[in-house]
Amino acid sequence: MKKIAGLFFLSILLFGCQEAPLEEVEKEAGGNVETAVDTRSVYESNERPRRIDLYIGANETSILPTLLSYCWNEQPEECRTELTYTWEEAEAASDGRKISAVSPGKEIIFQIDADPATEVPFPDAIELFLITKEELTPVPVNQETFLAPEQEGSYTYLYKTTFESDIKGNAIYAFTLRVRN
Repeated sequence: MKKIAGLFFLSILLFGCQEAPLEEVEKEAGGNVETAVDTRSVYESNERPRRIDLYIGANETSILPTLLSYCWNEQPEECRTELTYTWEEAEAASDGRKISAVSPGKEIIFQIDADPATEVPFPDAIELFLITKEELTPVPVNQETFLAPEQEGSYTYLYKTTFESDIKGNAIYAFTLRVRN
């Protein structure tokens, strides 16, 4: 009798403490396990945001932006939300990088790294700003695309990606363009 009771309790212990079957995990994740983001791992590991490349025209030439800062925090107000970088800081971040030449009015496309191995989701918003010694001017972005200035010269930009869904946070990048005919 003791053996039967012992086997009974052992089976309850083994099977009762087992993890939930995959079907239950899928139901809890809304039936789509692939889109469930492990927010805890992103916050704890402080994983870098997805790389965002810029292309002049349809994948002609790439522009290499510099990641200035990023922040993941369940309390978004704890992250740096204001673009307080100076023109000198943004310019210095581009030092040593190849400055891309572009024709006036040319279309420039943001292309977000789609590597499925990263835990970091895609940003919810991209804001682009032209930075000069005097001011920060918003630049319209339409469907991840913007236009180069019409006048020749060097232009330094900051762009901010914001994450507001599963993961809360932001990332700020800088890059420089040289517009010439």
